[in-house]
Amino acid sequence: MNFLKTLVNHRFISATFWMFVATGISNVGNYLFHLLMIVMMSSPKIFGELESAIALLYILYVPLMTLSLVIIKFVSVAKGKGDDIAVASLYHYFNKRLLIGGAGLTLLIILLSPVISSFLHFSSLMMVVFL
Repeated sequence: MNFLKTLVNHRFISATFWMFVATGISNVGNYLFHLLMIVMMSSPKIFGELESAIALLYILYVPLMTLSLVIIKFVSVAKGKGDDIAVASLYHYFNKRLLIGGAGLTLLIILLSPVISSFLHFSSLMMVVFL
């Protein structure tokens, strides 16, 4: 009984449990979303377009999350040293480059939208632009 109490009060075990619960809730939400979309979509082709758009967003999400973790690492190291000037410097450094990179990526996606749209079999070019 004492071991169980220690386990419940352990910070890592508690955090892992809540992460597990949150992941489960997220998965149930995703399942319900897809189930609802299947019912609401008028044809399998439109549902296929939705799934292609979601897959494309997942592909874009991976490098963005990696970049986010890199930024968090550098800011955490600087904040841990108490160097607020370095944190502000990192903010301006990444903000400037991400703004330029984001604008360039947006322009590239707009220019390549006919190719992306035909590859993913979208019925409209605007679907790519809205992503």
